[in-house]
Amino acid sequence: MMLQQIREDLKEVLTGITPQLYTYEPERPVPSCIIITAATSFLRVNDEDFGPSYTSNWRLQPIVKVAVNQIETSNLDETIMEIVQAVWQVEGVATVEVDKPFIVELNGASYLSTYINIQMYSQGGI
Repeated sequence: MMLQQIREDLKEVLTGITPQLYTYEPERPVPSCIIITAATSFLRVNDEDFGPSYTSNWRLQPIVKVAVNQIETSNLDETIMEIVQAVWQVEGVATVEVDKPFIVELNGASYLSTYINIQMYSQGGI
């Protein structure tokens, strides 16, 4: 599976979860949004009996309104669960890990965010 195809597959299943979806690191993201970027270590080639296999790592960063009450806190929880369920639809997903939520400052305002780390396996080509 080609790296660009993985990015497009992620974009396809995540479209509609938040109003904005970025497949690059935007200079000024507009929340609520999801940012899809490469994670560390981005690509690993594995020697297999029938040729190479590839492992790629991706990072999703949902950014939503900061919690001022229980309802807004649950908005991040719901967004995380929607993302996790959607990502499992993508061929080759091996693991999904969600980091502890944190507050991020953007455009002079505070928002809730987290990192969702995805590991993908593919055979044949990148």
